[in-house]
Amino acid sequence: MNASSEAESADYIISPTPFPHGVRVLIKPEPETPKEWIELEIGGETIARANILREGRRVTVKFITVHPSHERQGVAGSILAELKKNHSEIVAQGVKYQARGFWEKCGFQRMGKTKNWRWTSDSPSFPP
Repeated sequence: MNASSEAESADYIISPTPFPHGVRVLIKPEPETPKEWIELEIGGETIARANILREGRRVTVKFITVHPSHERQGVAGSILAELKKNHSEIVAQGVKYQARGFWEKCGFQRMGKTKNWRWTSDSPSFPP
């Protein structure tokens, strides 16, 4: 798929983007569901993807991944920081053991003994 047809299939493109220069952010609805994909691209290459479900001021993060060559550069944290601007609650579902430190660093708290983590706008302030 070329860049122009990708842009046409996107619900909208965030512009100006809060991400570094050259990063294109696409928001694509997932067909037949209320979920959507957030995709970050550089030069036509996808560097990160997140699958989310928006419900008013609440968003559920179903899936988030960053290409290995862009890990530990703040990409996933930037996606969450953007979501925090427009939502009062974010729930991350099925967080893997290895990722708990990341979610904690982003201000999320574990929801009981589940694998779900939650952030609310009245959570203690942490860096994005």
